[in-house]
Amino acid sequence: MFLNVKYVKFSYFWDVQESPIPLFYRLTRNSLIINKLYILRFEGTKIAICDDLEDADLRRHTPEAELYAASDKLVEAIRLTGVDIDSNGVTRYDAGKNTLYVADRTQTKPGQEMTLAIDRACDVYRAAVAYTGTEDRLNRGQHERMLPEDRDKYDRLVQELTAGVMMTRQGLPATISEKNRELVPYWERELKEDPKLLDSVERDVNNAVQVLDKVAAGQQVDYAAMRGERPAVMTRPRMYTIASELATIPSTEHKQAVIVKDEKAKAASVILPSGASSEMNNEIPGIRTSASTCRQSWQEPARWR
Repeated sequence: MFLNVKYVKFSYFWDVQESPIPLFYRLTRNSLIINKLYILRFEGTKIAICDDLEDADLRRHTPEAELYAASDKLVEAIRLTGVDIDSNGVTRYDAGKNTLYVADRTQTKPGQEMTLAIDRACDVYRAAVAYTGTEDRLNRGQHERMLPEDRDKYDRLVQELTAGVMMTRQGLPATISEKNRELVPYWERELKEDPKLLDSVERDVNNAVQVLDKVAAGQQVDYAAMRGERPAVMTRPRMYTIASELATIPSTEHKQAVIVKDEKAKAASVILPSGASSEMNNEIPGIRTSASTCRQSWQEPARWR
């Protein structure tokens, strides 16, 4: 069997202690290593031989090569829309510079090629989704009900889910970036407390996928039509300023909250400190955040334990 093997990219010989020893050899008919292989085989040693992956044909048709090609094709399509491409630094999109940064491919150990390709593709797709959300495109940053810091977290959720969709369509898993993993509890809490938020997420993910598909195909994108009724510029800047100011008042340390009363409806909205939840046994110490308190009549004062 070994006389038909011309090249070996890597081989692993297992001894009786099952410790792998990587070998890199070029085999020929007269090579002494062939005799060694025969001896090891007859002794019962397990031998695994991989074909030469340095062959150009093999490299072109590996799954990771196809994944690299798919993400690189999208990057090139985005470049044709007028976006600068830069290979310096980590993969990301800079809206201020209108630049898509795509890190160069890095070398990896044998057997980890696909993992590296998946991580890189997810990074590219996340950056590409960020490109679709700018003010002159889908304008995802103008959710009136959200504060600026919440909008950024929301958009990062859209980026992760859209990247997952792009990978799933290729029959591959997606990974969450290390930077965004710490936001998972926040996303879970926000989606539980505001079920309508899921509708916005679904719409924005679908729109982002549609834009990337059109960009990859070289088609024009009618962003105004896709935005629908959502204005490109906020129409009520005063409310935005008031909301931003009110958001600075709630404090866990000083046990402060904000009550915005509606005299006509005889009701009130309560702005609680960050991390507060209406769920049982999930409250900030010293602050009563039950549903009855959050929906109290405006005549009642805020209650603290």
